[in-house]
Amino acid sequence: MNEILLDILYVVISAALTVGGAFAVRYIRTKTNWQYKNEIAEAVTIAVAFVQQTFVDGMKKKEAFGTENQKKAVQKALEAVSTLLSASAKEYLYHNRTEEEANDYLVALIEEAVRTQKEGVVRYGVVG
Repeated sequence: MNEILLDILYVVISAALTVGGAFAVRYIRTKTNWQYKNEIAEAVTIAVAFVQQTFVDGMKKKEAFGTENQKKAVQKALEAVSTLLSASAKEYLYHNRTEEEANDYLVALIEEAVRTQKEGVVRYGVVG
């Protein structure tokens, strides 16, 4: 009888540890994902402000901020984001994405940051 109870107890403990472990892993991944998303959002915000101040404003003063320079500004922002991101955030960004898909994602975030900046709204936090 005691052996049966011990066997049942082992099964229950094993199941509880498995389920608890799965929840712990999911929690850690979710928390880490938010951290990377925040880091990416912050890098984009900083990159947009940097490019605005160092490139866009100068081109606007020269009245030379056309379509071609808009493309250059986006490229400069992409390069700045890449410089600002940690290796683990880059790994998160490129995980299961091609370089083109990751760049498209970053361009969308950059365009949103530019729009937000134009509206005069300072926004920090998560961009999903």
